Amino acid sequence: MLIFKEILHQTLAVTPVNFNEFSQGIGYGWISPTLETLSHPDSVIPLNTEQKSWIASLQEIGRTVGPLLSLLLLDTIGRKKSLIISAGAFFLQWTIILFTKSVWVIGAIRLLFGIDVGINDVTSSIYFGENATPSIRGIFGSVAVSFFYVGVLLEYFFTNYFSYYTVALINAILGGIALITAVLLRESPQFLIMKGKLDQAKKNFEYLKGDRNDEHVQREFSDIKKNIRQEQQRKESLAKLFSTPFIYKITLIVFIQYTLTQATGFSAVQSFATLSFSNSGFFTKKELTILLGLVQLVAVFSSAFFVERFPRKTMLRTFYGLAALVHLCSAALFYTQQYICQVPHFSTYIFISIASYSTIYAVGILPSFCLLRGELFPQSIKVIGGCISIIGNSVMGIFINYMYLIVAEKYGIYMNYVFFSVCSFATVLFVRFKIPETRGKTLVDIQRSIDKKSIKIKDDRNPETI
Repeated sequence: MLIFKEILHQTLAVTPVNFNEFSQGIGYGWISPTLETLSHPDSVIPLNTEQKSWIASLQEIGRTVGPLLSLLLLDTIGRKKSLIISAGAFFLQWTIILFTKSVWVIGAIRLLFGIDVGINDVTSSIYFGENATPSIRGIFGSVAVSFFYVGVLLEYFFTNYFSYYTVALINAILGGIALITAVLLRESPQFLIMKGKLDQAKKNFEYLKGDRNDEHVQREFSDIKKNIRQEQQRKESLAKLFSTPFIYKITLIVFIQYTLTQATGFSAVQSFATLSFSNSGFFTKKELTILLGLVQLVAVFSSAFFVERFPRKTMLRTFYGLAALVHLCSAALFYTQQYICQVPHFSTYIFISIASYSTIYAVGILPSFCLLRGELFPQSIKVIGGCISIIGNSVMGIFINYMYLIVAEKYGIYMNYVFFSVCSFATVLFVRFKIPETRGKTLVDIQRSIDKKSIKIKDDRNPETI
């Protein structure tokens, strides 16, 4: 009964964050079918190839700025208010789109969207990591990803069956609902401890534990206070922070992991899915995009059932490897269609290939690699480390989004998928040799194990220090 109450209270606590993930999915789902719609000369805002490339890239440029803003927000105004700001920005962008026909304004809105995503990525990861019990942390991460894909699917549907401005109105209403739910959040106990608000921190922590006030809860709360005090003592300067071997090591690991993951192609595949599809005898491009969203949503729901049943490293190696193979299939299909012969039922096969990659990403890659950031970084580096990792992810996103159409026109679309496949194989090797295992460990235990490993490595290299 106590476990049920604990899960219930944690679910209620983090659900408003999921609506931010939903809004984020709405924004990502909007870009692919909308770029296809605006490709036509008679559209509301006709776009050329370069404009489409830039609009797709601007959201990733914004994501490099958003994490830096979260540096100013998270440890100053807190997790809750940061999430409220994020939800408010989601609402604002759709309201502006309702009143514009300018390509420059659309570009600015996508930049704002990217900034907002960058803030939300850092904040939500930290909020989930701080407020979820280790045994169900992965499940909450999967639920958040599910909300993201619900947003993507709904947006695919909206953009196919409603006009450009009607879609903006619907999105503004949904953004307003997300803003209201964000106001209902409880502040993270860790942040309240950092600010010396121990009474409120204790109340919020006991609420997360199902209103329990037993010895185990008090001991865990004391451990968190002690850990935060230690981390605050280390938080003297950026230079000193990264001169600590294990912090430097973990930051570098997460940065490379995030950069390589983006290089496997998710952002570009999502942004240009509709343009990559072909009309078939049964479905139009946009209808295939809706099917893609439906496949992704079904896939991500399944991830919640086994994300905590397998080690993080095993899941990541398996799914990155599968992604590499699927990208090779896509490259072969595009190459054959463009340079050798017309492939019978090409539209069906390429849909299956792209949908397979999206499924692999939704089931095994996105939930696990997002959790790693929240699990690996100690309190003193959570915000800065999250910013650095997302910036690496975004810079790679800018590159692959901007180059996708350019490479497709100059060399053939297949070259994009060759690149994605190579990066997926490289990520398998990186996970195998560099990523530590975190499943089932408390945040304090993870930091202690990483610290001990770093000390051990240092001692092994310098026996005189023992």
